[in-house]
Amino acid sequence: MKNAMLLMGLALTLGAFGCDDDKDHDHTGDHHGAGPSCDAIIEACHEVDDGSNADVTECHETAHGANSEDECTPIKDACVALCEGVAQDGGNTTDGGDAG
Repeated sequence: MKNAMLLMGLALTLGAFGCDDDKDHDHTGDHHGAGPSCDAIIEACHEVDDGSNADVTECHETAHGANSEDECTPIKDACVALCEGVAQDGGNTTDGGDAG
């Protein structure tokens, strides 16, 4: 339980340092993060992040804003599962979800 709370706090803290407005986010060119876990999150979440699902946006922005692989590793599995689920749901990002 303590580890889960620590990871949740870390994810929320990291999310605060990501881009806070989609207008400031570059949607052209290559999309690479600070390591393989960040890249996996970006790849899974980029196309489905239209701003309507806070958890998807948090995952996507956290991965883009990460300065090291260590920032993405703890949230990778949950974020990739969330974003892949949204993609399989036809891009319906309004049904909530839990990234952490």
